[in-house]
Amino acid sequence: MKTNQTVFRQINNLTHQLKRCFNIYFDNIGITGVQASILHFIMIESKYRDVFQKDIEEEFKVRRSSATNILQVLEKGQYIRRETIAYDARLKKIVLTAKTIELDKIIMEHIVKINERMLQNIPSDKLQDFQEVLSEMSRNLD
Repeated sequence: MKTNQTVFRQINNLTHQLKRCFNIYFDNIGITGVQASILHFIMIESKYRDVFQKDIEEEFKVRRSSATNILQVLEKGQYIRRETIAYDARLKKIVLTAKTIELDKIIMEHIVKINERMLQNIPSDKLQDFQEVLSEMSRNLD
């Protein structure tokens, strides 16, 4: 690699490829790849705890306004609903609807397929090194 700009460009290109791939896989069920990723996160996390908009913002490193827009679209599409919680009326937990729970298996299968496709032919030691480098890059940007 010649410069750091090349690393940026490669990560940017991979990100766009992943978004395109996710959108293709999830288009047939009427959601975007980003929406599917967020629903998947809520599915997993809500098994153990209440999930709030702030959790989406932190997990996906998005601004409050972006998270609000995505969640509003998911709510309008009847994939989620927001419920007030007893101990703090200001907070609204995100609850999956029956429609989304039915999609759980499909979303999970698509995510696994995309991940397997992306990681094929990559040795586990190289993948571990790559993940460590990505984590360090992310910490550097925080």
